[in-house]
Amino acid sequence: MLLALGELVDQTEQVFGLSCVFRCDELVEVQDASVANHLYHLAREAVVNAAKHAQGSTIHVELREEAGLLTLTIDDDGRGLPTHGPVPRGMGLRVLEERARQLRARLVFDRSPLGGLRVRCAVPWQRDEGESFWLYAPLLGAPVLLHQGVRYTVGRTREADLRFPSSRVSRRHAEFRWEDGRWTLVDLGSTNGTAVNGEPLVGPRTLSSGDRLSFGGCEAVLRAGAAREDPAQLKEATQRLMPKAR
Repeated sequence: MLLALGELVDQTEQVFGLSCVFRCDELVEVQDASVANHLYHLAREAVVNAAKHAQGSTIHVELREEAGLLTLTIDDDGRGLPTHGPVPRGMGLRVLEERARQLRARLVFDRSPLGGLRVRCAVPWQRDEGESFWLYAPLLGAPVLLHQGVRYTVGRTREADLRFPSSRVSRRHAEFRWEDGRWTLVDLGSTNGTAVNGEPLVGPRTLSSGDRLSFGGCEAVLRAGAAREDPAQLKEATQRLMPKAR
């Protein structure tokens, strides 16, 4: 991700003739492919908006990890926010809000120290040490890294943390919970039920690596893996881990 952000600022300088700088105080490793993807596209949207519409000459992009948050900040020296009235919803701001919502992140628009607009996106974050757990599912696309201490709701709508876009999945179908150092799965009163290794889920169930999950018939697999595994390799492995069609 750091390489991608570096390329983004270089391309911005070349295309728009602006001063665009990327800063990262330490090596921040974003192992979750989904988080990295959303953060990169959020940065790209904010940078392009600033370059096209802010009427400034300088853009700063910063990625920082601190106090349990992974924070992406984009500053420019352009015209900034209106002095009075609400923040305009044009200029791609709705796209930024949608990206932040999918990340369960806090998105803030403010006046930048450079004089223009500051866009700051703060994602709940912690470094997972040792063994990490990934959720594989065809409907999710890329594998998702489950961060310890965070709850993940499974559902079919965009409000879900783990979205399974199928009519067989309820709006709020199930929830992954980190309890006593283990992942637990709870059904939230879904219409078509949740199962673990073929057994219907009645109460909270502690999960183990290799467990095969079903949300209304939509399959998924939970797998433990080293925290430094390549997300691209994990994506390629998804179909190998899923049950074979009969």
